[in-house]
Amino acid sequence: MTDDDNDDAQSPSFSRLQGRRVRLISCDDPHTRPQPGTRGRITFVDGLATVHVASDDGSRLGLIPGVDQWEVDAADAPDGDSGDNVWNGEGQP
Repeated sequence: MTDDDNDDAQSPSFSRLQGRRVRLISCDDPHTRPQPGTRGRITFVDGLATVHVASDDGSRLGLIPGVDQWEVDAADAPDGDSGDNVWNGEGQP
């Protein structure tokens, strides 16, 4: 792995997610407890760009760009950010 492989995790689009509310659209893990529609808060984004979420139901989930899809809650957006982006699984809103 090169430093370039981790650039997405350090990009502004990922760093601005910490603390934001999200809604799960789809998850590729068949053994995960959260189902589509589950809401939670992003606790951190790690060096591999995995978006870690603490769900309202008490479960935790690591969302993987390029695999999972989620929506950032517009009602929780900071000033100047519409917030209602659906993350297409490639780390891009």
